[in-house]
Amino acid sequence: ALPAIQADDHHLPGEQKSVAVNGNHEKETFLRYPAWVGLIASYVSAGVIVTVFPVSGEEDLLFSKPEIGFLLFLRSLATTIWFIVLGAFSFWHYRVSQMLGAQLLMGVLMLIIAISGNPWALGFLLAGHGILLATAYSNSQFHGVVGSRNRSGRSAIHEAMLGTGLMIG
Repeated sequence: ALPAIQADDHHLPGEQKSVAVNGNHEKETFLRYPAWVGLIASYVSAGVIVTVFPVSGEEDLLFSKPEIGFLLFLRSLATTIWFIVLGAFSFWHYRVSQMLGAQLLMGVLMLIIAISGNPWALGFLLAGHGILLATAYSNSQFHGVVGSRNRSGRSAIHEAMLGTGLMIG
């Protein structure tokens, strides 16, 4: 299925970029690829957080199970709220800068989470992770299917990338 991704040329005018190839103008889309890479990277971090953080939080940080659950709840709550925001607005559509910025911020955030031991700071950081996770998911889903006549196939690729990231994490 993955070699077929590059051959897919179904897109809408808002996603198209005219490129001269051998003197002919062809339509090309590119935002789905960085969005899919960002989705995998983000869900690797999500996999790490949901598997490693509960154990590390209990054994290394001496958090109680309810505290760990509440911190993970904050992440999920922030994710849900940000999904609502992203669904209501289109400021993020077709913007490479927000995709790259979110991924860079995710990397920095994960490093800070790794060294933070304060529950208040972790709550804030995990909420930020939830926001960035929703951003990566939405970018992948939107840019992956926009303009495609095979939206179900693109959605399947999106879910495969998500699952791959979780499995790695």
